[in-house]
Amino acid sequence: MIGGMTDTHNPRGAAAAEVRAAVAKAGVSYQDLAQWVGISPTVLARKLNGSSPLGVEELISIARVLDIRPSDLIHAATIAAAA
Repeated sequence: MIGGMTDTHNPRGAAAAEVRAAVAKAGVSYQDLAQWVGISPTVLARKLNGSSPLGVEELISIARVLDIRPSDLIHAATIAAAA
């Protein structure tokens, strides 16, 4: 995980946790992901630790980089936030 603790029981934290899991599964570095998405590694770190929200366009870009459907990230985050 980048940064501090993430509360996966809120939508922002759940989305960040799902993205972190997908990034780990894909074996992509955060540095590369930030570059491909078009944001700085610092901004990505804030988003993945839940201190800044992930925007819809960012989720779509991240999903494309990881070759997954954006809806899969959103669905998993919604389930995690509701748990």
